[in-house]
Amino acid sequence: QRVGPNSNQVIELVSSRALGPRDRLVLVQIGNEQVLLGITPGRITPLHVLKEPVQVPVREQATPEFAQRLMELMGKDKDKK
Repeated sequence: QRVGPNSNQVIELVSSRALGPRDRLVLVQIGNEQVLLGITPGRITPLHVLKEPVQVPVREQATPEFAQRLMELMGKDKDKK
């Protein structure tokens, strides 16, 4: 399953999980394979190639979008002036 706005790309981000302030686990789709990567400030390490791809449901985009909501909270919404 393709996710995100760039679904026609060869390498796609499937999922990401923060392990700490600067460390992450990232699951990427590369062609027909999914690879789990460990990412730290100085290194990207392939941890595992999945034998069967993980199907991640596409999340609905939050509404209102973050920037619009932030502007509303800051009292800078142009539509409400």
